[in-house]
Amino acid sequence: EGWQLPGSMTIGGAQSLLKGSGTIAGKAIVIAGTGPFLLATAAGLVKAGANVVAVIEAKSFTAMSKYPRAVIAARGKLFQAINYLATLRKARVKLISNAHVVKAHSTHGSVSSVDVQTSRGIKNIHCDTVATGWGFIPQLELATALGLATRQSADGVLVVDVDDNQISSNPRLWAVGETTGVAGSDVALAEGFIAGSSAAQSAGHNSIDVSRWKTLRNRLHTFANYLPLAYPIPAKWPAEISDSTMLCRCEEVTAGDVRQAIVEFGAEDARSAKLFSRVGMGWCQGRMCSRACSDVIAYELGQSVTDSELSGSAKRPIATPITLGMLADWRPSETL
Repeated sequence: EGWQLPGSMTIGGAQSLLKGSGTIAGKAIVIAGTGPFLLATAAGLVKAGANVVAVIEAKSFTAMSKYPRAVIAARGKLFQAINYLATLRKARVKLISNAHVVKAHSTHGSVSSVDVQTSRGIKNIHCDTVATGWGFIPQLELATALGLATRQSADGVLVVDVDDNQISSNPRLWAVGETTGVAGSDVALAEGFIAGSSAAQSAGHNSIDVSRWKTLRNRLHTFANYLPLAYPIPAKWPAEISDSTMLCRCEEVTAGDVRQAIVEFGAEDARSAKLFSRVGMGWCQGRMCSRACSDVIAYELGQSVTDSELSGSAKRPIATPITLGMLADWRPSETL
């Protein structure tokens, strides 16, 4: 509750501000959610001079240690995590495990503190910025518009289905990076080498030996596939949000509105809920809320989110929202 307030953003948003423009998100920052990305972002902010008040992990900061195969497959990431922790401890950042933010409070219209559910009850932490992260959802607008086959990855999100050479269901299209599953820059680079070699060969050029890149890709994907096991999103999270919690901020649709669409109008999926409540019909075209809406509906109905529903929510009329004025002024000879 309160995630739509000024001062609340995704962890990726806080990192993008820092890397893109050297801007620190706030004066007192709380990082919350689950997964290694929390530590990486918090450490980066601390090194840039930010005041990170606390890092709140829903599981354990050492959850990956339960999966030695994954740790061995990505030994370098283990040392990275140790360095991140050392940086945060040196800066005396509070590291709170097995806890999660349940509400953001506001003063004068923006975040002023957050309530954190811990094993010892609710703890209130003062901050002006809260950055949360519960995994990644790739942007597949272009892939779905081109009709490429998709599948659910190990963390339950939709990705482009590719073969060993990164070739999609269309033999003239290759897919790499986040579209095939978010697994880090090292994997994306390896996939790029593999796809580039395959594309060159398809055009009649000599291919290069990419066996080492395939080995690296497969090894790091092993690590990525264990992340959802070590840092799962709580299956019953929809039960914890109140009816007043905003699901779709573009159209100001609450969780209660979606639940009402299920009870009173018989909504059975995100598409029918959209028709009855306008959830996902705003500026972002459901980019920010469609998965949350699908999860809430599936939980209320005792079902699982299907591949077809994920595929449907990933399809948007245009890849990046633009104004009608831009379309009206566009001339075919110009670059849009």
